[in-house]
Amino acid sequence: MFHKFIALFLAALCILTTSAFAGEHYQSAYDRVMATNTIRCGYFPYAPALIIDPNTKVKSGIFYDITEEIGRRLGLKIEWAEEVDYGVIPEGFRSNRYDMFCNAVWPTPERVREASFSTPLYYSTVGIFVKSNDARFDKDSSKLNTPSVTLAVKDGDITASIAKSLFPRAKFVSVPQMALTQEQLIMVATGKADATFNEPMLLYDYNKTANVKLKDIATRNPIKYFGSTYMLPPNEFQLKHMIDVTLENLLSEGYIDRVIQKYEPFAGAMKRVAKPYEIK
Repeated sequence: MFHKFIALFLAALCILTTSAFAGEHYQSAYDRVMATNTIRCGYFPYAPALIIDPNTKVKSGIFYDITEEIGRRLGLKIEWAEEVDYGVIPEGFRSNRYDMFCNAVWPTPERVREASFSTPLYYSTVGIFVKSNDARFDKDSSKLNTPSVTLAVKDGDITASIAKSLFPRAKFVSVPQMALTQEQLIMVATGKADATFNEPMLLYDYNKTANVKLKDIATRNPIKYFGSTYMLPPNEFQLKHMIDVTLENLLSEGYIDRVIQKYEPFAGAMKRVAKPYEIK
């Protein structure tokens, strides 16, 4: 019995020692940021939030300018570490490849299981895009929820989530995760799908050069709205708090509004964050 007790004691001691050793070597994203004075950003081009010149690769856009200003305010370097598609952002958090995703992300129940989100920089509405000469759904968008209708979505993207929750009876045709979001609109224009969903800015940019124009049938009554936020690793309270406090300062002094005005394609494209003392 005594030998059995000693064996159990040594096994427990080994587990505790191993756990303590592992704990000593664990480094949170916040600790790593502060130790290196660097925030590593994952990103994906999506104008006007993040614009990448195809020739020079120079970055610009709302989230680019604000991210660089966050770095300046905090005395931290911003490293644009990796281009990553929206559908696989959490994988980069798990493998410690970047500390934040530094472009607009809409918080959803699916995403919050694997990440946390900053305070919104602005709000985005979601419209329904169909061909400009298609009047079938103008008066009743619920007619999209039928097996005879095909909706263009993106694998692992918010558009797939919207389609499944609001129009579950429709058929879905998907574009790959790494494809540009405009591919969904092209599917509608070419007749491969009857409709797709996204924010009006995307439609505005698409129609500027498209031969087949699309329209938004949900202009007056958007089907959803989302805060445009940074996506951060889960269980990183101090990192999120640091970003949130900095964003609140940028919001309160009008910096974020000035940046939005610089890139906003048309008036009202981004819905501003209300001042808390003005909310009734």
